[in-house]
Amino acid sequence: MEYWVTRHSKSGKDVEAFPGLSQQGVEMARERAKTIVELIENSQKGSLILYGGVTSEPRTRSTTELYADEAERILKEHGETVRFIKKEDIKELADQSGYLKTANEITTQINAVPEEKVVIELPLFLKEFSMEKYLYEEDGETVKPEWQKLLDQHGKNYTAAIEDWFSDPELSKTIDPEEMARGCMKAMQRLESFARKFFPDRPVKIGFVGHSFLIDALLTYIANDGKISSDGFKKIGGEVVKETELATIEFDGDGGLHLQYRGKDFLSALPDRQEISETEK
Repeated sequence: MEYWVTRHSKSGKDVEAFPGLSQQGVEMARERAKTIVELIENSQKGSLILYGGVTSEPRTRSTTELYADEAERILKEHGETVRFIKKEDIKELADQSGYLKTANEITTQINAVPEEKVVIELPLFLKEFSMEKYLYEEDGETVKPEWQKLLDQHGKNYTAAIEDWFSDPELSKTIDPEEMARGCMKAMQRLESFARKFFPDRPVKIGFVGHSFLIDALLTYIANDGKISSDGFKKIGGEVVKETELATIEFDGDGGLHLQYRGKDFLSALPDRQEISETEK
């Protein structure tokens, strides 16, 4: 089981077809798709690649769409036999037959070609990957005052903000980065369970597009054996995750959790997935 996690591409408002992204952001996402193509090409026969988890912000959905579109284009150029099931195809079928029947039809089609790689573009909202759950008041619009104070202090220097956050025990009580990380992992496992209901025997890889701060907390948590600190942040490079920057997270057959990020490999001693899921229910 493997997860691919990136931050969304560069934000902006000048590209109508891709809400939330700038023109530079569109090009950055297309460039990152080349790495995703390599991951797909290096996957086992019969792999199912699900894209995947997104947040409430349109820029994460637009980034996911660009990854899927560009990967499909490149793989066709390479002559690779990879089946793509796009979100518009799923919606069209669902409008005609309903989502349950559509899911069963797609499952039947895919299972008829067990050695074929399949990419499914199905952007599903994950509240645990969204900023509102952790950084906003209950209205979902007002930033928590403690967090606003941190942002006002550091402006766009998100790296300095993260370092202060991870080293401030009082702020970490109010806005708990370990809670964020566990929430992200819970959402990842929930999406895996969803995929396994339909494809229990295939290798599965799931792509997620999220935000800085949350991804920084998640990767620090994994690399630092379930503890978040400024020293743990330094282990993953000590710098905020960049737009479209990619990490892979893999559960092996022995319960180990492997993180690959910024050219480094981490083997985590986290609790197993069932234990994390049970404590977070």
